[in-house]
Amino acid sequence: MKVLHCIPTLQIGGIESMSIRLLSQKFKSINYRVLYFDSFNHELLNLFHCESRKQVVVLPDKHFFKKFFSLIEVLKGLSDDEVIILSTWRSLKIFFILKLLRKKNKIIVFHHRTYPAHIVDRISRKIFYKFVEFHFCDSESTCSKLPLMINRSVVRPFFLAEKCLLQRDYNRFCIMGRIHEHRNLSRALKFFYEIKILMPDAHLDIIGPDAGDLKTVKAVIDFLEINNSVSILSGINPLEILKMYKKYDFIISTPISEGMGMSIAEAMSAGVIPIVGPFGEPAQYCNKENSFLLQSYGDKDLKDVAINLFNCRSKSSLNQISLKATMITNTMEPCATSLESNLFNIL
Repeated sequence: MKVLHCIPTLQIGGIESMSIRLLSQKFKSINYRVLYFDSFNHELLNLFHCESRKQVVVLPDKHFFKKFFSLIEVLKGLSDDEVIILSTWRSLKIFFILKLLRKKNKIIVFHHRTYPAHIVDRISRKIFYKFVEFHFCDSESTCSKLPLMINRSVVRPFFLAEKCLLQRDYNRFCIMGRIHEHRNLSRALKFFYEIKILMPDAHLDIIGPDAGDLKTVKAVIDFLEINNSVSILSGINPLEILKMYKKYDFIISTPISEGMGMSIAEAMSAGVIPIVGPFGEPAQYCNKENSFLLQSYGDKDLKDVAINLFNCRSKSSLNQISLKATMITNTMEPCATSLESNLFNIL
């Protein structure tokens, strides 16, 4: 089975990381390709091995009209039996072109967020609901927000990370993902500030590219006076991230909205303990036994959870929490297996 996954950009982010990792998988019965149709990072493109590079389609010309006609040529060249997967609202233009040029191809929309990001996202969802028969969701939480009549399946963007085999000191924190206002990083930094008061040896790495909020994040770091304890790492190879988790003890996630929470689940598979808010699928698989839960992002709740974490560290009970974090991910089906089985189930 031929599959073309249409994704707007090749950058460091959840959807993009999923596609990059899927390109490195060996599928039994599908030929998986990706079309990055808006923009791409040259450094990331160069990371692909020769075989994987053959499965990647990019539109390199920055001129709008030349890129548009290049896109049409790519879509016209598809075979009738190729399955098209569309990710994010920006793939709406792909949908319209396909409806005009390629009426025989099966189309699947992949939903990566529980709630629409903005009004255009909301409108695109309504169009997809009406005219697309099959839908993939990154989690049960995202599935639950689709209309009841929609044909939906769960394909979790989940990959197993390397486990930490060393003795943990429980002082290494990380935040994974784009530096964007939806990630609500000011609250994550405020939580880490409370941790620093209790654990002066704690360090935080923010891992991900700037998506418009880096200036604000740096200002918050300056205001809280935690510069010496926070590092911002960008340009990380998505294929290396699964190996990086074993360096950390905790992952902090304080988004305004969330889908599967890929980085959280992957970190847990490495034994990293999540500190998470009450949004999306993480609220379902994270609990008091395997995580530290933020009921809100208010100052009092952040401080209370920081104190609870510190007390657990003092009682040497974090090893047990880390083990339970790893165990919960044993029930999650890896993305490649899930994608392949769901494609054959619905087509």
